[in-house]
Amino acid sequence: MSITVVVILSILAAQSTATPRCVEILDSGLLPTVKDHIGIHFFVTVMNRGPEATEVEVNMVQCCEELPGGITECSHIHLVPETRVMDSGKTRNFTLIYPTLYPYNRRGECLLSVHYMSSCNRTKESRQHIAFDTTLSEDNVKCHMLRGFPGYAVEGPPCKSHDEDALDSCKMVDCHKKYFGLKSYFNRGSRVCEPVPACLSSKRRGMPDSVYDVTTNQCSDMTSCLSEDDLQHLSHADLEPECVPSYSSRMAFLNCHHGRLSNDSGDCVCDSGYARAPMPEEPGNPRTQVFHTCNVDNSCWSWERFMTVPDVSVLLVALFLATFVAILALCLVHE
Repeated sequence: MSITVVVILSILAAQSTATPRCVEILDSGLLPTVKDHIGIHFFVTVMNRGPEATEVEVNMVQCCEELPGGITECSHIHLVPETRVMDSGKTRNFTLIYPTLYPYNRRGECLLSVHYMSSCNRTKESRQHIAFDTTLSEDNVKCHMLRGFPGYAVEGPPCKSHDEDALDSCKMVDCHKKYFGLKSYFNRGSRVCEPVPACLSSKRRGMPDSVYDVTTNQCSDMTSCLSEDDLQHLSHADLEPECVPSYSSRMAFLNCHHGRLSNDSGDCVCDSGYARAPMPEEPGNPRTQVFHTCNVDNSCWSWERFMTVPDVSVLLVALFLATFVAILALCLVHE
């Protein structure tokens, strides 16, 4: 009896192994990254070899990004899945998009899953690894993986940190948008984005005993008293420059597009012809978002910009003469 069961199971296993997949993965990879696109596009080419139409769903299992120093992050990349009904014998491209404002200078690998229903109404799955590399390099340009990017970003020296924007003079990226809130603090010393700690107060206390310090990205204990050393340190007149932040907590992350950051005021000094949009009011909680300033072009009504127009002196003289002639003509008419 046992021998018969073993033989039957062996035959069924052999048949299931020999049975071809109803849905087959023909190709997969990465679509070219275009400068003005806001995402990285993955594709999977699938063919339905089954005898009837079936629903096919392609989604992400896991995506990991390789960062400098041998660090691998697998929690901030999420692909938008796609589901289609495929007729028998048809081939279709499935596109999964990773929406991001920073699709360039990213490298890693994604594991995708292809789900479909077999002829026996059983769920089947196939998996596919896709490596991605959108580094701003000449090799990627030659392979047509990068399109529309300026030459200075590809041929010029790279930024010191992967969290500096190569298309914006190596200024800091918006950590909130690049890492979807998982690494929202930009460390000005290391020039990389870091996670923000959760400063939770004890439920046993009636008052908050922990507060977030935006200048250090740490939780400060509100229950400890000041020591004599702390008082002497605060009363000392010659503090080290690195111990005194040159910007306020609200102005900690400013992007002066057409201007420069003043260490005295902690604010942006805009270039001539540019102004800044109204800043938000002082928040109750510290913020780590990047505020964009000096990005409003007011050259249309700027007198300084008007005076820089070529031959403006000729225009002013002509306007003066025309006004003088008009006044003289009125005087002659009245006489």
